[in-house]
Amino acid sequence: MQNLQVIGGHQVIVLPSVDSTNNYATKLLRSSKVATGTVILSHSQTEGKGQRGQTWESESGRNLTFSLVLNNLQIDSHSQFFLNKAIGIALRHFVYNLTNKPTSIKWPNDILVENKKIAGILIENSWQQQAIQHSIIGIGMNINQTHFDNPQAISTAMILDRQLDLFKSLHTLLEHLDVWINKVQLQSFQEIEAEYHAHLFGLHTTKKFLAQGKSLNAKILGVTDDGKLLTEADGHRQKFDVKEIKFIY
Repeated sequence: MQNLQVIGGHQVIVLPSVDSTNNYATKLLRSSKVATGTVILSHSQTEGKGQRGQTWESESGRNLTFSLVLNNLQIDSHSQFFLNKAIGIALRHFVYNLTNKPTSIKWPNDILVENKKIAGILIENSWQQQAIQHSIIGIGMNINQTHFDNPQAISTAMILDRQLDLFKSLHTLLEHLDVWINKVQLQSFQEIEAEYHAHLFGLHTTKKFLAQGKSLNAKILGVTDDGKLLTEADGHRQKFDVKEIKFIY
């Protein structure tokens, strides 16, 4: 049974449990008109999705697991990764403002606090005539959970040693998202690019990767406009997309 609320000007559909908020949003878009800015929030996801088909570990009612629906962004295929960058920036601002701890954006879609994962992003776009018709922005933000199977996971509760109100946290997070999504709509790409790279995990340092099935030590030079990781190893520059390379750390 769903519960409807309005939080920070966003219509929020609150579900006790769902397979995936992204899946729910996709089905909703197929069956009815959905106002841009609509949020699907679930206390529990049985099949929460992460990058590369991974699941998102989250205790029921302890974290923020939601999807944000955006319509008619008018972003073409060459600029679509600026949306990813903007979402990453917004989440980083939210976390840093709360914790005052070193917080970075790990390509392609993770937010790290002191090298531990606190949030993940999964954006699914629908296209019409070379422009994004709508985007479903899936976000998992670790808030009040204090025990994880993954030793590289962390939450705001673990950092602050206190619990947060989830709906107040959602309100604040949506404010940050609204600011940076608006910059995408205004095509403030230079500002987005500068802010993203100012907080990109591992920038100008050498990291270990698994690239196309082989171990690789490479320096991170940045992320291209189309979302590829730009690296340098033994004087050779190379670009990788998400499916071609992964961090080992």
